[in-house]
Amino acid sequence: MLQRRVVGLVGTGHVGVAAAYALFIKGLASELILIDKDSRRAEGEAMDLMHGQSLVGSMTVRAGTYADLKEAQIVIISAGVAQRPGESRLALLNRNAEVFREIIGELDRHAPNAILIVATNPVDILTYVAQELSRRPAEHIIGTGTLLDTARFRALLGQYYGVDPRSVHAYILGEHGDSEVAIWSQVAIGGQRILDRTVLGRPFDRERMQQIFEKARRAAYAIIERKGYTNTAIGVVIARLVEAILDDEKKRAARERAPQWRVRHSGRVPEHSLRDRPAGHRRPGAPRAGSGRTGRPAPLGRNPPAVAACAFAVAVHRKPGTFEEKREFLRKQSTPS
Repeated sequence: MLQRRVVGLVGTGHVGVAAAYALFIKGLASELILIDKDSRRAEGEAMDLMHGQSLVGSMTVRAGTYADLKEAQIVIISAGVAQRPGESRLALLNRNAEVFREIIGELDRHAPNAILIVATNPVDILTYVAQELSRRPAEHIIGTGTLLDTARFRALLGQYYGVDPRSVHAYILGEHGDSEVAIWSQVAIGGQRILDRTVLGRPFDRERMQQIFEKARRAAYAIIERKGYTNTAIGVVIARLVEAILDDEKKRAARERAPQWRVRHSGRVPEHSLRDRPAGHRRPGAPRAGSGRTGRPAPLGRNPPAVAACAFAVAVHRKPGTFEEKREFLRKQSTPS
């Protein structure tokens, strides 16, 4: 890591600790500074993480104050009162707005150039509150939004279709809360849209799909009812946002967008791509997907069927079953409609 990356985290409660742990495991920063009103708790969490360095790599984790954040590129705000069982995220607003007034004032004073990531609920409104309270540009303050809801949605869809959730492309938009919506027209598995189609042997069942969405939407309430709080998944979400910002991944978005073209004969996936090999493995001597006869990769926009075929092959590769079962499944899916 050539650039020295400093990340601050305000609030070492359940969510803050989960975020710190995810950042530490992924090794995303050179230095992680933990801030909490209970300074001894922050010190204890920092000490606990530091003891794992020999297993994950060198990374400085320490407790500090707002004054220590002057070099921070990103500051995560996870401080605030916790959501009570049965309490809506909007009901948290008045209890957390005053907490934010103090935090934003300190961050403007000591870390005016840092990008702020808000994770405290109700996250959408508190992100707006932070933008209104802060003197920094509004675009330098972002919330976790519906990224957690989207992750839950994809995980449940992957479970239903029997595929790795990373092969599922779906989005929850709107409020991180009860009014969020699923964009069904954009749900795809390996480039195959599922709306009113049979994908991976499962027809699109509107009632079952609505149940999956409701399970994702109500997930926080179900988890809080059982363990009292949610923290681990949102911690991973926060780490992913930090990674995207520090690596300036906006230029990669177009390349990572799921292809939406239908697989036809012209994009048939060769059988060898379905064998039990690690994702991304290519048979020695075989041309790259979309290369034609020359062996040179073709621009993605000029060969959409091949791109869709490759994406679909990954989804099928991750699908449980023998090679023969996968081959027969692909043969049926490749038949023109």
